[in-house]
Amino acid sequence: MLNVYLDQWVWINLARAAAGRGASAEWADALATVRWASEHHLAAFPLSRTHYEETKHMPREDQRQTVGRLMLEISRGHRMIGPSDKLVMAEFTTALSRWAARPLPIQELDVRIFGTGMGFVYDHRPVIGKIVRRDGQPMTHDQLAIAAAIEPVANALAEEVFLCGPPRSVDIPGYDPNADRRLAAEFVLIQEEHARRFSQNRSDRDHQASVLAAAEWIQIAPMAVQTLVNAGIDPDDFFLQGKQFLTDFLETMPVVHAGLTLRTLQHQNPQRPWDPNDFHDIESLSVAIVHCDIVFAERHWGHMLRRARLPEKHQTAMVISPRKLIAQLVGGH
Repeated sequence: MLNVYLDQWVWINLARAAAGRGASAEWADALATVRWASEHHLAAFPLSRTHYEETKHMPREDQRQTVGRLMLEISRGHRMIGPSDKLVMAEFTTALSRWAARPLPIQELDVRIFGTGMGFVYDHRPVIGKIVRRDGQPMTHDQLAIAAAIEPVANALAEEVFLCGPPRSVDIPGYDPNADRRLAAEFVLIQEEHARRFSQNRSDRDHQASVLAAAEWIQIAPMAVQTLVNAGIDPDDFFLQGKQFLTDFLETMPVVHAGLTLRTLQHQNPQRPWDPNDFHDIESLSVAIVHCDIVFAERHWGHMLRRARLPEKHQTAMVISPRKLIAQLVGGH
């Protein structure tokens, strides 16, 4: 089964077609093909953390519901993990084993890229609600039968609320819809500071790439050191091999390298300011371009992916139009 990553704007256009709201015939045909591929289990359309964050921040509640419900229908529970610490360390451990060219006394992490449900997206255990009695007493046979009928509906509703956000009329204690935006805002501040220094020092592209690679290692190093120690490798022996070695090593960590490459290319385009959505786009696309079979990204990041030749490197089909998506889905089967 093909794994197909659809960018948020693609889902929005498909939802317009589903609602009959001014979408072109091309998007209507794409929607029919996507539904056909999903219903016949020919393709999975996994949702990422980016989809959750961007959907619940849509300004209009009716739009969130329209887009979110189509996502839930077509994705059928399929989800894609983000570049979590666990995924980064799995890539580091695998790359370290290849570099050492010998068995290492470390256990390689088994990280699944694709899974099901909202818990998987955030690298948690499955979030499945169970109905119990308030007094803690065992339920009767009739109560168990009622609970068995209600629980799937309640869990489906929970998935919808988690994706679309709660209705504005509902007050959920402790719910902060903007919690994720702080990470995105911090990301933008960091990139803007890099850009300011690059401009101030008139840094060429090679210097920019070196600085950003060093910044990547600063993020990875605390986790990598422990892995090196567990493998019986002196961290100094590893990190003191020089800039070129460390740069080349990052290229053997596919998702990490994809994200770094996208950030590096964006810094070469200073006319376009950094945006909080870039945080989510880079996060999801760095996983999708490595692990999905088809990626349909928005124009800017699609251009960046092709410029970096990442689709060719990971043998991923990049599509840039509804017609191309249809061709890939139909041609793949």
